Amino acid sequence: MAVGYTEDETCHEYFHAFAETWNGRKWHLSMLRRAPSLFFGASCPAKNRCFASGDTFPSRTGFAHPLIDSWNGRTWATQHSVSTAAPDSGDLLLHVSCVTQTNCEAVGYSFDPSVSNSDQTLAEMWNGTSWTVQTTTNP
Repeated sequence: MAVGYTEDETCHEYFHAFAETWNGRKWHLSMLRRAPSLFFGASCPAKNRCFASGDTFPSRTGFAHPLIDSWNGRTWATQHSVSTAAPDSGDLLLHVSCVTQTNCEAVGYSFDPSVSNSDQTLAEMWNGTSWTVQTTTNP
């Protein structure tokens, strides 16, 4: 599984998250999300089970929202990741790592677009049922 994003050439502003699967001979596009969305990381704890992490954002406001999608071997489904409680914040999930289908960590950062150097660490945990924000330290 490989994930990433591509720019919409019609407006040079929106990005579409995508995922591709490898069948042993060639890559196949398995998903192209609606804009605006980005994927940064993927983890596959089983042959037919993958998670992709990233964010969605309304480009005019600059506020990002965490994005986690899961693959069941045939289709993708959006998981309900958790946004931080800070008003007007941005949340991005840059990496995801799964040791089993019911034990994953997604990490990234939260920020306030109107405040410089406001980045704070963000970690979310998957327990097989839901994602929850974890307490993290910040340097």
